Amino acid sequence: MTDGKTFMSIAIPQFFPTADQNVEFSLILADYNQLGLSEGYSYWGEGLAGAQQAGVDPLPELPAKDLPARLNQEKWKTEMTETVLKDAVVAPLNYMEELESDIAPGLINLAWRSSELSDAETVSRKVESYLTDSHGEHYSYRIYSPEVDLKNRTYKSKLSIQTLNKAALLFLTVFFMGMLAIFNLQFEHRKEEYGISLACGAQNKQLFLEILLEILLLNGLGTLLGCLVGSVLTYRLDLGIMIGTIAVRADFRTMVLAIGLCLLITLIVVGSVFGKLKNKKIIALLKNV
Repeated sequence: MTDGKTFMSIAIPQFFPTADQNVEFSLILADYNQLGLSEGYSYWGEGLAGAQQAGVDPLPELPAKDLPARLNQEKWKTEMTETVLKDAVVAPLNYMEELESDIAPGLINLAWRSSELSDAETVSRKVESYLTDSHGEHYSYRIYSPEVDLKNRTYKSKLSIQTLNKAALLFLTVFFMGMLAIFNLQFEHRKEEYGISLACGAQNKQLFLEILLEILLLNGLGTLLGCLVGSVLTYRLDLGIMIGTIAVRADFRTMVLAIGLCLLITLIVVGSVFGKLKNKKIIALLKNV
């Protein structure tokens, strides 16, 4: 069905207690022809040198060889696990009959490259039907497609990002309304102070700059602190909203946008506060009415 392009492997957990330690590793049954290995041997990853010295050997009837360097560097990823070959023993696939009682259905993995098939989706359905028909309802099978999984994860990530954007917009709105209310309330408590300044010869421009710098300082410090904390948290926390495969990282453009919004909110708040100041006469400010 896949024109001989299927690669099958079976990962069997191994546990051996020794005098000094407990040794755990994976025994991988695989097609030697596709891996370019010689029949009649078991191949040990470089990370299991200590296990060999301790006399651990799941298949003593097979002479042991070192796993080729090219395979020691490989990591076989499946939907559920990741097998590091340097910490595994590779044995011929035909040993699956002898180890049948140790093989769990979830450990059997068949893989093929969708790009090498003319219609990967149809082939996947045929393979799944074949396995189901061959074994009845004793086992259940599900074909895992990295392409479909990537699409699903991308869609979920987009939804997560949209949710974050909506939450950020809501927070920004609340923050803006809070800033507006706080500084307008502050103006009411400082009207007399502004009136005295104007009576003593201060210009509207001077008061405008004073209000602008005060609000910009408070707003700017909060924005910079938020950018710093947000940048650190995106590297340190995993909130489970990015489906694990997509890393969330701080972006310079986001910081620039945050600073721009800070300036915009500052100008709006300053305009609101200064507008009230400018529309009142000095006598009204001094009487605090």
